[in-house]
Amino acid sequence: MDVSNPVAPVPPAWDFQGLFGLEARIAAKGDFVFVTEEDLTAWDVSADPLDPTAWTAVGSLSGLVSSDLVVYGTTMAVTNLSNEVRLVDVAHPFSLEPLATLPGFPTPAAALTVDGGLAFHGSYAGLNVVDLSDPVAPALIGALATGDGHSVYVREGDLLYAGTSSALRILD
Repeated sequence: MDVSNPVAPVPPAWDFQGLFGLEARIAAKGDFVFVTEEDLTAWDVSADPLDPTAWTAVGSLSGLVSSDLVVYGTTMAVTNLSNEVRLVDVAHPFSLEPLATLPGFPTPAAALTVDGGLAFHGSYAGLNVVDLSDPVAPALIGALATGDGHSVYVREGDLLYAGTSSALRILD
């Protein structure tokens, strides 16, 4: 979708339906789109970002099925159904490199937001806060049991807005 004029968004010229599977997760950074299905694939979209038939796959990393992914700087945080957060170096999309894996979350992630060197990892048990200041050694630094799964997070200042299937929670 072209949102260069936010008052009048333009629908895509190409129908993406069927290009990726139903479980695909997507993040973008500059001229690259990163897609996870069975693997993580980096696509160069510089030829025409609105026409996926013009995209070129330039790099991949196998075994990264995700429930959510976020690119921040030159690093990507990936949550998966194996109850872990993985960090990947995406500085050179032609050569994606795994950096670290933080295992041991009680349930799979449903949401992930990265802001200010922190990852807010939402699982079906609640919120986990991960320090990402050292991308080769992420650390779980906080958790809050909420009793329901979060599907989206938005951080604004000291507040974290957490959307669930039935409520909006505001965490301070």
